[in-house]
Amino acid sequence: MIRSASLFYAVIVALLLSALLGGVLLTAHLRSMRTERWLAFTTARDRAHDALMQCASARFIDDAQYEGPGSDSVMMVASAWGLYWHCACRAQQSDQGYGWSSLMACQWPADAPGLWLADHGEPIALAGATVIEGPCYLPHAGLRRAYIEGNPFSGSLEIDGQRTSERQFPELPEHVRDALNTMAELRGPRQHDRTVDWNAIADDTLRVAFDEGILFVDANGTHTLSGRVLEGRIVVHSRDSLRLAADLGMGHAIVIAPQIHIAEGFKGSLQCFATEAITVGKEVELLYPSVLVCECPDHSPRGGQTALIALGEGARCEGAILGVASKNDANAFVLVQLGVGSYVAGELWNNGPVEVRGTFEGVLMADRLTLRTASSVYRDHLLDAVVRPLHDPHFAGIGLWDTGAVHTVLAWTATTERP
Repeated sequence: MIRSASLFYAVIVALLLSALLGGVLLTAHLRSMRTERWLAFTTARDRAHDALMQCASARFIDDAQYEGPGSDSVMMVASAWGLYWHCACRAQQSDQGYGWSSLMACQWPADAPGLWLADHGEPIALAGATVIEGPCYLPHAGLRRAYIEGNPFSGSLEIDGQRTSERQFPELPEHVRDALNTMAELRGPRQHDRTVDWNAIADDTLRVAFDEGILFVDANGTHTLSGRVLEGRIVVHSRDSLRLAADLGMGHAIVIAPQIHIAEGFKGSLQCFATEAITVGKEVELLYPSVLVCECPDHSPRGGQTALIALGEGARCEGAILGVASKNDANAFVLVQLGVGSYVAGELWNNGPVEVRGTFEGVLMADRLTLRTASSVYRDHLLDAVVRPLHDPHFAGIGLWDTGAVHTVLAWTATTERP
C-alpha cells in the first residue's frame, strides 16, 4: 500500500516537473522566435533606411529601381513628382518587411545669393524701408537711393559680396526643364485606369500612398474644389479655371489648370502648374514644400501672352515659384507679384519682371524688377521690400543655383511595415 502511494506521488511529481520543464523550454523557444523575428524586422528597417539614404545621394534618378536576389532583398523606386522627386525603398529580411517613403530635393547651397538681377544697364532704385542683405549679383550700375511718392530710402544695405551680373538671363537647369516637360505632357487629355471624376469622389478624404500609382482626378467642368482633403500621389487636372476653396485640404498633391485661384484662408502644401495665371488670396499659407509655376507655352494661340503669378496681402509661400515665358515670343512674359506684407521662403526664378512688396528669403533670380503704385509703374525699383538669403539648414530646394547638389529628404510621405 505504501509502495503504491509512493509510486503514485513519484509519477505525479515527474509529470509536474516535465510540464514545468516543457513550459520553460517552450517559453525559451517562443522568446527565441520573437527575438529572431524582431532582429529580422530591425534589419529590414535599417536596410531600407540605408537604401533610401543611398537613393538620396544619387542625382536626379528618374524611374530607377533595383531589387536584390532571394527572400532577403532591397527594392528602390525613384520617380519625379512635380519639381521634386519621390523615392520608395522596401527591404525584406526573412519573413519581415519594412519600407520608407519620402520626397527628395536638393540640399540648400550655403553660397547661394539672395538676389540675382539681369544687367540692363540701369541702376536699381531703392525707396522706403527696403532691406537687402547677403551676397548679390547686381547690374554694373549698382544701386541708388530714390524718392517714390513721398517715400525716401530709410532701409539698410548689408550686402556681403556684391558681384556684377550678366545681361543674359541664366537658363533653367536641365533637371528642372525635364520636370516642366513632364508636367506639360499631363495638360492634355488623359485616358488612364486610375482616373476618377471630381464629382464622383464619395469620401471626404482621399489619400494615395506614394508607392502606389498616380490617381488622376478629372475636374473638367468643375470651377471650385472644396469640402475634401486630397493627400499624396494625386494629380488634379482641368482644362478650365479652378478655384481652390479655403476648406479644401491639400497635402503634396498636384493641380494642373490654365488658371488657378487659391482662395483667402487656404492652408496646405501643393504644387500648382498653370499657363495663364495663379492668384493667391490674402493670408493664404502655402506650406513647405509648395510650388507655383506659370509657363507660357511656346506656341500660344494668343501670341504675346502675358501670364501672372500674384500673392495677395499677407500671403505666405514656402517652396519655389517659377515664371517661364517662351523664348520664341519676345512679347510674352510672366509677371510675378509679391503683395504687401507677403512672405516667400525658397527659390524664385522668372525670366520676366518681379514686384516685391513683402519679404523674400532665399534665391531670387529675375530679369528685372517692377513696382506698381496708385499713380504709376516704375521699372527697376524696390519699395518697402526685404530681400535676403535663407539660412535654414533643414530647407531643401529644386536646385536652381547649385545644379550639382546632392539630394536630401524633403518630407516623409509614408512608412509601411509588416511586423
